[in-house]
Amino acid sequence: MSVPDELRRYVPRTDLYDSYELISYHMPVEQPPATASYIIFKKGNKTYAKNGTYGHIEYENTDAATVVQYAAGQLPNGGRILIKAGTYQITSRIKLTSDIILEGEGMSTILQADSNLNGDYCMIGDIAIPDGTTRTYRIAIRNMKLVFPSGVHTSTAIWYRLVDDGLIENVYVEGFNNRDEPLPPAPRGGAIDLGSESRRCTVLNCIAVNCNSSEGDFHAAGYNCNIINCISKDSDWDAIIGARRGGIIKGNTIINAGNYGIYIESENSEYLVVVAGNRIVGTGSHGIGTSTTYPPVGALIIGNTIEEAYYDGIRVQSGANKTVVAYNTVKNCNQANTTTGGIRIADSNYCIVIGNQCFDDQTTKTQTYGFIETGTSNHNLITDNDFEGNKTYAIQQIVGANTAVKRNLGYITENSGTATIPNGETSVTVAHGLAGTPTVVVLGATHSEVVDAVWSADATNITITVPSAVTADRQISWYAIYKP
Repeated sequence: MSVPDELRRYVPRTDLYDSYELISYHMPVEQPPATASYIIFKKGNKTYAKNGTYGHIEYENTDAATVVQYAAGQLPNGGRILIKAGTYQITSRIKLTSDIILEGEGMSTILQADSNLNGDYCMIGDIAIPDGTTRTYRIAIRNMKLVFPSGVHTSTAIWYRLVDDGLIENVYVEGFNNRDEPLPPAPRGGAIDLGSESRRCTVLNCIAVNCNSSEGDFHAAGYNCNIINCISKDSDWDAIIGARRGGIIKGNTIINAGNYGIYIESENSEYLVVVAGNRIVGTGSHGIGTSTTYPPVGALIIGNTIEEAYYDGIRVQSGANKTVVAYNTVKNCNQANTTTGGIRIADSNYCIVIGNQCFDDQTTKTQTYGFIETGTSNHNLITDNDFEGNKTYAIQQIVGANTAVKRNLGYITENSGTATIPNGETSVTVAHGLAGTPTVVVLGATHSEVVDAVWSADATNITITVPSAVTADRQISWYAIYKP
């Protein structure tokens, strides 16, 4: 699979295009060890389980899932199961117990979902599925490709329900679908799902392509669970949802998400969510947004790049208080060409928006504003951002009486200068350069003839007036503040 032309701008190493697949570049596969507890391989229409210690075949079957499950059942104290290169039809869920590593030989190890898997809870998961009674530890799934042909529907591809310290690494999921048909009574998780009772689990260097998932291609609902350095491409819904009970969403690349790029949720203020260094290009809704059901408190949205979101690039909403939105780049959003734009704070308080760059460099601009505050928002700090170059507004609206706005490029809220009332005149008019009509103007007199000067202002100018005509040119300093 060569890198398609439309992906080349997302992969910086152009010298790799002709010799490596996208997956090979993004997920360098660690070579499996020479020995394993069990080695799974295919010959003809049969799959075999070879004991890695003694070298003899212990089990064989035409059903690959049964063979892998046999090997897992022989490892009550854990071990490594190596699945050799080949395509294996998976007809039933593979259940793993503690301290098991299920590992392939990279993208040449393909587990393909069979139609018999329809309605099952997942292709691979822990033994707590579906009953939710047995906690497992340190399960790892690595270096393989999971393929779901059209018409195959499960609850999720990989689901960690009651797993502590689990890892899912270098796994490629293609065509997963759980949205088109009714499902069994189980969470409608992502293509890769860290369930709500999992703890300290991580999805690392994984890829999801052409998936149609109810809760994101990658879903982190557990305690301190992370999604790091993954790719989601052409998702029919959200690319990433997390981290409901704390965790890190970092370094991911999202291309053409059907809904949100990253949807942030957190059940209460105890759980810190960090969304940092992600690249999002093309969404069917907002680039990064906060949940309306589980709004995070104190989330950190830092150093992300969002381009061509259908609506807002970053939308903090529904009581996601104390969110920090810092040093992000938001460009060319509002592809819907409605009334959305760069960064929006909606119905949220005590947020900090600092150091962001929001602009539109398209020939026909769509990103209406750099920033907007709406609803019941108040007590927010909007400072030191670059909001120049948007379609209509740098900052469109500020609704909070106690929201502070200062030192933003494209939206001047403080300015100063000097003016001279000419000899024989009683007033002078100067342009203040502020984003709106000044709310405060402080005058500094340099002569007794202008000590009683007063001011009036509109959206463009300040007029300074003295009681009597001056007898010589008299200079007066001014300092103006606009409080939106």
